[in-house]
Amino acid sequence: MITNPELRKLSDSISSLIQTAEATFDVDDEMRSHMAKYVCILCSGLLENAIQHVYVDYIKTETTSASIIAFTTTFLSKIQNPNAEKFRETAKNFKPEWGEHLKTFLQAEERSSAINYIIRERHRIAHGKDSDITLIRIKEYHSKAVELIIFLEMQCGLIAPAPVVPEVEPIPEAVGATPPGAPGVEAPLAEPASAEEPPEILPPAINATE
Repeated sequence: MITNPELRKLSDSISSLIQTAEATFDVDDEMRSHMAKYVCILCSGLLENAIQHVYVDYIKTETTSASIIAFTTTFLSKIQNPNAEKFRETAKNFKPEWGEHLKTFLQAEERSSAINYIIRERHRIAHGKDSDITLIRIKEYHSKAVELIIFLEMQCGLIAPAPVVPEVEPIPEAVGATPPGAPGVEAPLAEPASAEEPPEILPPAINATE
């Protein structure tokens, strides 16, 4: 889950809007298409806010200098329409390895394509051009944007990584051993308890003097 409250609030409102549009308009309803375009613009705004809020939150954990925080905020606020490459370049400016790790993350599961699509279609919609965007597609791409924000927050140490639970390897059985109860294998019968022999009863001794 996104930790920054402003980003989380905006992302939740986008999800709520998508759910309302799905429940209200049919697939072939023109209003559904208009809603998809509106959601795309909101997703673009989510990405623009993310590239600023995440790294400003990170800087605040590294320094208490008001001038440094103000400079970083101003620098990041000038980044508009952040596509996948702009996100990578920004991460690289903070730490070179961050840029490489982010590049690998974006290339997986078509995240880079999703981010670029949101920014590109937002530009087309804002300039009155046709767009092939659908509610189903922007719903999927919004989830990719959320994944990106969470990754950035984890990379900046704003989210603790999930603990890794070690796998417990099963104890190997002896080679050739077949567990009791396996199909076709009869369980060994318990040996009957040996009955104790009754004590020997001797006849009474005969007195020879009688």
